[in-house]
Amino acid sequence: MIPTFPRQSSSRPGWQCREPPVVSGTGAHYSKEEALYRLTSTHTLAAFTAVVALVTGCSTGGVSDSLAQAERVAASCPPDGARIAALVQVDWSGSRRSLAATPAEEQVVRAAAERALICGGHLRMTVFSGSMIAVTVFDANLHLDGATTNARLRKAPKAVDAVMAQVTSAFPEAIERISDGATDIVAQYQLGEEYWTQLSATDHSVLEQTIVTDGIQTAGQDLSDPSLTIAHAEALAAAVSVPDLTGATVRLIGIGRQADDASLPTPYIAALRAFHTTVCDKTGADCSVVTDAAGA
Repeated sequence: MIPTFPRQSSSRPGWQCREPPVVSGTGAHYSKEEALYRLTSTHTLAAFTAVVALVTGCSTGGVSDSLAQAERVAASCPPDGARIAALVQVDWSGSRRSLAATPAEEQVVRAAAERALICGGHLRMTVFSGSMIAVTVFDANLHLDGATTNARLRKAPKAVDAVMAQVTSAFPEAIERISDGATDIVAQYQLGEEYWTQLSATDHSVLEQTIVTDGIQTAGQDLSDPSLTIAHAEALAAAVSVPDLTGATVRLIGIGRQADDASLPTPYIAALRAFHTTVCDKTGADCSVVTDAAGA
């Protein structure tokens, strides 16, 4: 089953009112009309524009709540004006390959897009499996235009929807290009450092890296044995070399949650979390390692 990241819709299914964000890079391929309504016939667009706004209530529904949420995000942006270097890496190895995206996991991507748009920055989403080289799903600079702060923040929900539409469109093709083999979760830190370095060459950026994975590393350090103990996991982690990510924020989400949502032994999940917590802490980043996205 291919995971999907469905777009948030209005109260009336099938209609969405949105404005495209200002984007550049991989995935930024929609015209304004497509990003607004995704109608297949350009001849019907003009006739339906006013009707859509009236029938869906897009111009008024939920504006206050959306603005309040955008203001909360804006208040948490880097205080020194740094841009967000958002990186979401999704494990698509054998143990996760049948996992349909949950609403909580969809929210991981949405939240990263929202922060990059509101704070200003870059969002890259990749999928990985048996190779350190990940496959890119989305890769673009994001920001909101507007004459005032409120004008910009009011555009955030529709802009996030437009990003999610592009992610949804690109995801199936991306997973077809993933190589098989051992799962290298630890290698994602190196890719995170390279991404951060690349963006920092032109702008002062802060890395916000999220790795969605069940935590079952099989490349280098094999964590596939359910009898793994915390002590053994921490010993394996101590031998791992990682880049310096001091100043970054790193989250690992989904630890112990497999494709079929089968229940793994609690001690095994604790050992997986111990390994990844120890490895992440070695990077110097501000780390969190959780099973459920809601706890990140």
